[in-house]
Amino acid sequence: MVQALLPLLLRLRIFAWLPAAITRIDVEGDDTLARCWHRFGSGQARLILAFRHVEVDDPLLGLHLFSRVLPRRAAKLGLKLPVPFHPQFLFDRGMPLWGGRLLG
Repeated sequence: MVQALLPLLLRLRIFAWLPAAITRIDVEGDDTLARCWHRFGSGQARLILAFRHVEVDDPLLGLHLFSRVLPRRAAKLGLKLPVPFHPQFLFDRGMPLWGGRLLG
């Protein structure tokens, strides 16, 4: 459901602490990441991605990258990505501290 609502979520300010109106996203290195994701999905390599999450909209941008940008780039490169799309995210204990009770 979140993937379907992603364009709307990126453009609207839903909570006071969320930035508003992300209208343009520039991605660099998507060819390399698509190739790595393909190799991971075909069992040829292991893949760990680490992000320093400094803004509250980073998870939405990450979801956009993995659910929209990478599949399109892989298709243009003729690469098959693993289906279903299933990245796993780990968060530290600080998330509930700044995210509040609902996130906790």
